[in-house]
Amino acid sequence: MLFRPKTAFPVLPVGINKTTYLVKFFYQAMTNVEVFQITHEQFYQVLNKNIETSGLVLTYMAELYSDLIGRLEIIENKDAKSKITNVFRYLINISGEEVKTDTYKLHIKITHQDIASLAGLTRETASINLKRLEADKVIEIKPGRSLIINASKLPA
Repeated sequence: MLFRPKTAFPVLPVGINKTTYLVKFFYQAMTNVEVFQITHEQFYQVLNKNIETSGLVLTYMAELYSDLIGRLEIIENKDAKSKITNVFRYLINISGEEVKTDTYKLHIKITHQDIASLAGLTRETASINLKRLEADKVIEIKPGRSLIINASKLPA
């Protein structure tokens, strides 16, 4: 799962109950990050004292839920091209900057393997489809691994 800039994670497990949560996943940053940790007690004190912060946490949880639904929709697709184009829509939402009308630059460096993993495909299948999308001018891979996506050309 990818997170938008300035996102706190994983807030949800802490918010469910006060039991200790064992992180069972490996997190890897694709950009520079700062990591802070607070205790359950500190988290609950902040939520109880500050309604604005409580609202932000609720908004975060709603966005997380929406992102998870989007990820499930990617996995539901049967064909590789649909999976990859839905990954691109997801990436535009997470880290895309509109550089001209319907054209987005991603602010993360992403490999064929990263795209394959997000789409639930092998790297080979993802690479074949990425080459086709590049030939169709749907995407442009710039030196240094930046990715430009022409959203208007993404298949429906």
